[in-house]
Amino acid sequence: MKRFLLYLLAIILTAIIFTGCNSVFPIDKDQFDFGDTIQIHVGDKMYESENLWVRVDSIQDGRCPIGLYCWWAGEARVWLTVSYKDSLKQFYFSSYFDSLSSNELIYWGVGEPISIGINLIEVNPYPELDVIPLAKDIWASFKIGQRYYDRKPNIYLYPEKKTKMSVSLQFPHGGKVIESDPFYPLLWKNIKVKPNGKIDRKYDFLFYEAEIPDLWQYSEGWVVAMDDLTEFFEKNLKDYSFNENEIEDFIEFWIPELINSPYYEIYPQYTEMVNQVIKLKISPYPDAKLRLHYVIKETEKYFDLPVPEISAFDRHGFTVTEWGVILK
Repeated sequence: MKRFLLYLLAIILTAIIFTGCNSVFPIDKDQFDFGDTIQIHVGDKMYESENLWVRVDSIQDGRCPIGLYCWWAGEARVWLTVSYKDSLKQFYFSSYFDSLSSNELIYWGVGEPISIGINLIEVNPYPELDVIPLAKDIWASFKIGQRYYDRKPNIYLYPEKKTKMSVSLQFPHGGKVIESDPFYPLLWKNIKVKPNGKIDRKYDFLFYEAEIPDLWQYSEGWVVAMDDLTEFFEKNLKDYSFNENEIEDFIEFWIPELINSPYYEIYPQYTEMVNQVIKLKISPYPDAKLRLHYVIKETEKYFDLPVPEISAFDRHGFTVTEWGVILK
């Protein structure tokens, strides 16, 4: 009887210890930041904050195993749950032809509205013939970014002679055009453009605004006082090889918008970076293409940032230029 009571006491103590684990070892609720690529095993969840977590519910991997010849590469399927302020949304991702590029745009209107994008990157392990992985060893990786608005990108077109052309935009990590002038995509097809940049005898540039993921660089840039913004942008845009009219358009629109903070953080996103978020397709293909979007954030104090190196740009032949701003 004494042995039984000791055994029972041990069980009770064990239960108490494990029940109290959450208080002794609280869950880390800051496990990733927007813009990170994260790995999640089946059944696990990861927290961006107390308000938002992501969980992989299930993975079904029907890709062609290594060691077996298949006429089709197959697909991996991933079921995901995302929680924001206790509001749950469930999503299904699928990869086709061995290409994991699925993405989902998620919007909540609860509390402070939030919009995020999730891009499926990888499912592991890759199937092997006659090998059955343990459930705990199966995971998927995702790139998760908060969505922002790319405001007033202007696209300037300068063919060498009057040319009929078509212009389109693609969003490889998710996103969409929300404003445009002329109307996108219909009135961006078969447009007639003169060497001076005039489009269909009416427009000086193609204008659009887009909802996009936050996949930008924040390692290089400048911190500029509000009173110095005009001088800064005039010089900076000229250094990047924008012409006088393009710079004037930028100053005219953006300086009146940047009046709410003593300083602004400015992070340039070059052509290659912009292409990763918003692909610009033009037919016929231009000889030179310059794209520069600034991420601009309010800040109360000046601080030093690593200064970017500005690469030379040669405007030649059929030249296309574009500027835009992601204002945070």
